[in-house]
Amino acid sequence: MKKKILTAGGLTLIISTAVYAVTIGVEPPAQYINNLKTCTKSSIKESGSTINEYTIKGKLPNGRCEVYISSYTNFEDPKVYEGFKTVTKAFAEMANDMSKDKSKQITDTDIPTQAQMIEQGKKEKDEMICKFSKDEREALYSAYQKHDGKNPPAKVENGNVSFSFDSSKMSSYDNLIMTLSGGVCQNPNDPNGKSKKYACEYADTTCYVTEFENGLKSYKCTKDKDLDFKTMDTIGKHIKQGMCERIF
Repeated sequence: MKKKILTAGGLTLIISTAVYAVTIGVEPPAQYINNLKTCTKSSIKESGSTINEYTIKGKLPNGRCEVYISSYTNFEDPKVYEGFKTVTKAFAEMANDMSKDKSKQITDTDIPTQAQMIEQGKKEKDEMICKFSKDEREALYSAYQKHDGKNPPAKVENGNVSFSFDSSKMSSYDNLIMTLSGGVCQNPNDPNGKSKKYACEYADTTCYVTEFENGLKSYKCTKDKDLDFKTMDTIGKHIKQGMCERIF
């Protein structure tokens, strides 16, 4: 969750928005998935209410495929900017009504211009670097081919962007990318960016472990494998013994 702080006519407005570079509920372009399977270097941009960029940088020495994904609000779209103006003006008028001086009229000059918001959107770009193995890329490709997501796409009506999401209706691709992103992806601007990430492969599952600077660890395994404290302790020992692959 991000909080965007905007100033309009001397009023400070805080608008909360949730943005994820690894988009859930919306399928990425088929060309990106095809290129990801073979780790073919490419850069693909998809424009809508948000601008999503998928850049495949190529294979690393360990065989993993490095991918850069970014997402930011597309204020170049007039509908998106008009929606922002409507919401911002409503907040400003509400704050004005609550103030002692109710005489001030909120006008467009009190709101950041479209050019200013375009620049702010780019500055607040969400970024994610992922390093997928060959098996992970093939699994993502296979899951994507099912096209079994049931969530409707985002809608832009009267300048307002609405998006319905139900985790129980996640597609096979979304379920998999949610698991993998926690283990093999890292936000370069994350305050926890210094955390270490490992992939521990077993016969029936692969477990992804994030080790934070304070020593705490988070675990996520494929195939929804339940983890008890004994199992987590065993995985931790495997990491110390060098049996797991260091991703970041």
